Amino acid sequence: MDFIIYGNAGFIFSDFNAGLTDGSLFGAATPGTTKVSVSADNVTYFQLSSSLAPTVDGLFPTDGSGLFGQPVNPALTSASFNGKDLAGIRSLYAGSAGGTSFDLAWARDGSDQPVSLDSISYIRIDVSAGATVAAQVDGIVATPEPATIALLTLGGAALLLRKRRA
Repeated sequence: MDFIIYGNAGFIFSDFNAGLTDGSLFGAATPGTTKVSVSADNVTYFQLSSSLAPTVDGLFPTDGSGLFGQPVNPALTSASFNGKDLAGIRSLYAGSAGGTSFDLAWARDGSDQPVSLDSISYIRIDVSAGATVAAQVDGIVATPEPATIALLTLGGAALLLRKRRA
């Protein structure tokens, strides 16, 4: 995943006394009402495939105690959260701060053909006029490349070894 959009949806606690959710959300955008497009130059935009891109401000509400920039496992569904309390939700998030993850590989040109983008500088979110519940965007963050994470980890380990020897 290349970037994450954080929204304003939240889990509904169906059993408020026990603090359990059934996986349903409040404030979540209506599926199919948002289109995400990306651009390197703010002139030519490529829409992310609607068959691949999830709903902005849909599943995976923001959790401020999690790590921003770390995607939630995209295989999870609302049913995955059924019967979970806050600790159970955070366990499924596996340290992530939630949000909706997107991949540049989903970019398509005007003929719906895949487009290869090395990087982007602009993200446009279009909301359909007839949306009953529109997406609310709180923030957008780029996800670090796995190679970057590996280099940072190795660099940190090298510093620790160097300190131990000194």
